[in-house]
Amino acid sequence: VNAVTGVTREVIGFGTINGLRYIDIRFYGTRTGGSTSTINIAAEPTMQIAAQAGQTWTSSMYVSVVGGSLTNISPLTLTISGRNSDGSGVESATTPILQGSTLTRYSTTITFSNSAVTAALACLI
Repeated sequence: VNAVTGVTREVIGFGTINGLRYIDIRFYGTRTGGSTSTINIAAEPTMQIAAQAGQTWTSSMYVSVVGGSLTNISPLTLTISGRNSDGSGVESATTPILQGSTLTRYSTTITFSNSAVTAALACLI
């Protein structure tokens, strides 16, 4: 989870629902200082997973809002991005996340076509 100026993150708890392990993360505050950063939740560092053009990747996750509100929050997306050798995104695929309280599985798939792709990153944005 990346840091955004003015927004605090807090791990509330861990557990299991329907056999799936989960983590509750609370975000609160107001983005300040002219920050245009977004909150990204990824299971791996940006350049951890090697990838290349021609490969097909699918990522999925279960998501629900268990407390609070997403008022004034941009729509969430599940994203897979192809990264070049310096970590910059060169292509991506996204799936919108409906912001509800029901635990729902979302997935997105991409076949990388850009020859500059050297890594894949899947995250919730």
